[in-house]
Amino acid sequence: MTLSPAASANSPTTGVLTATEQSVAEAARGFMPPDEGLALAAAAGLADFDLGPMLEIGGYCGKSACYLGPIAARGDTVLFSVDHHRGSEENQPGWEWHEPDLVDPVLGVMDTLPVFRRTIHDAGLDSRFCQRGYQVHHHFGAPSCFGKASSVHGLVITAAQQD
Repeated sequence: MTLSPAASANSPTTGVLTATEQSVAEAARGFMPPDEGLALAAAAGLADFDLGPMLEIGGYCGKSACYLGPIAARGDTVLFSVDHHRGSEENQPGWEWHEPDLVDPVLGVMDTLPVFRRTIHDAGLDSRFCQRGYQVHHHFGAPSCFGKASSVHGLVITAAQQD
């Protein structure tokens, strides 16, 4: 099944996410501007969900996942979000984007995982994320229908291709 943004439950304001979904994504903690988040959601909406689950590399506190989660739901698939949750270089102490409240007080290192989990839960997206081993096993070996990867210098969007 190929799902386009036009085939989803559109909002009159974005054409990609409902007004509520967009509001949730914009309120989530993170650095992604709304226009970039909506472009990400639109690109994900064009994916061929028959290829497999969605993949996000670099989730930080879950903002981009709030843009992708509703699209995964419309495609009746799940989103794998892979992140070390220690923050990129620019998130470390002494750098411009450091957020001191994300430092684990015991370990003394960044830890965005608790915020990420709470963001996903508060957005009502728990069912769209693989959180248990049996869910990962179910999709293991399946190619991804859509991928998103963050880097220090920007956002890369790729779509899987079938041979």
